[in-house]
Amino acid sequence: MTPSLILNIYVVLLLLELSFSLVLDWLNVNFIKTNSTTVPEYLKDSIDEETHKKSVKYSLVKLKFSMVSTLINGGILLALVLSGSFGLLDNWIVGLDLNIYGEGVLYFLIFSLSFYFLSLPFSLYSTFVIEESFGFNKTTPKLWIFDQIKSILISSIFLVLMVAGLLWFMSTTGDRWWIYGFIFVATIQLFLVYIYPLWIAPLFNKFTELSDEELKNKIQEVTKKAGYKAEAVFVMDGSRRSKHANAYFTGFGKGKRIVLYDTLIETLNENQLLSVLAHEIGHEKLNHIKKGLLMSLAILLVGFYIINLLINYEPLFFAFGFDRTSYHGALVLFSFASAPITFWLSPLFSRLSRIHEYEADSFAVKIMNSITGLKTALVELSKKSLSNFTPHPLYSFFHYSHPTLHERIKAMEGIDVKAS
Repeated sequence: MTPSLILNIYVVLLLLELSFSLVLDWLNVNFIKTNSTTVPEYLKDSIDEETHKKSVKYSLVKLKFSMVSTLINGGILLALVLSGSFGLLDNWIVGLDLNIYGEGVLYFLIFSLSFYFLSLPFSLYSTFVIEESFGFNKTTPKLWIFDQIKSILISSIFLVLMVAGLLWFMSTTGDRWWIYGFIFVATIQLFLVYIYPLWIAPLFNKFTELSDEELKNKIQEVTKKAGYKAEAVFVMDGSRRSKHANAYFTGFGKGKRIVLYDTLIETLNENQLLSVLAHEIGHEKLNHIKKGLLMSLAILLVGFYIINLLINYEPLFFAFGFDRTSYHGALVLFSFASAPITFWLSPLFSRLSRIHEYEADSFAVKIMNSITGLKTALVELSKKSLSNFTPHPLYSFFHYSHPTLHERIKAMEGIDVKAS
């Protein structure tokens, strides 16, 4: 293929992705307006009219903001591609007379940081305008700035190490570089999964072991019933940044832990909290985290293989303004040029995630021998977060990693346990 044909194909795919994303947002906006005139039937006894109206308004505001950000970000990316900016940056770096490591690391740092800083205005508006206006934001400007600085420093350190290591394998191990490169990057990813809860997460939040002895005893009863070797349950000061509540399971080995937001403990009663905990244990017992990690590694391996096939394909480089082939150029081109294709695969991964959520819900219901705790917990959390109770089916199919509240409740009601 000629460079111009490759460029035209990419532009068409990008425009299709952007257009479809906007259509999904537009469908969701109209679906919410049409189906949210009253509280949904399945929530009649759980949510008052005022909360429902507020959730509708919150969902619409976020969707409209999403449409604007999609247009702006898509326009910026399209302008950069059509202007040959990626190649122009490479030409400038060549003039600095660096070695391949210096060229590659500098290119990636400029490339990554440019997109990072372009995203900051959207992050600011989302946090200090949208979240603030609906009473969710607790982040101060000072805390937000320090969060950004720490994020940049940490991500830059690992980016430099990863890029430098990859370039070494690409330049010294011949045609099998992609196998060694995969092993190298996979090792770093596993290392990050291990150290994140131990060293990185504490840089942003305070984690303390649950101190409520009565609750700890009841948690031990649940973990014993679930056949789970009880690790320490940590409480995270999520209220420093937001009123949103959550719980998650992270890490492996000594870094394995269940984390409960302090806002979650404040929001839920004891039975609800234990049910949420059982749900998180379900993810671990059913190997959802390991399955997700294996899938991401499989995708990584395929990605490296494709890069290897294209690494010396000059028309691809020329299409995006490069005057030469290069190792770092191949990595960068694949990272953004593949996005309009992988976008259409996202429903497959979302589908798998939703299946895992159903399985964890079922696990929790059976451990607690009741749907009441988890059902009411999900409703309460959805109320507090002003969730969209009536998303368009196609929108949730593409974007939702969790089933909708209605779908989860319906599935739980079909589980053969004695409700209490």
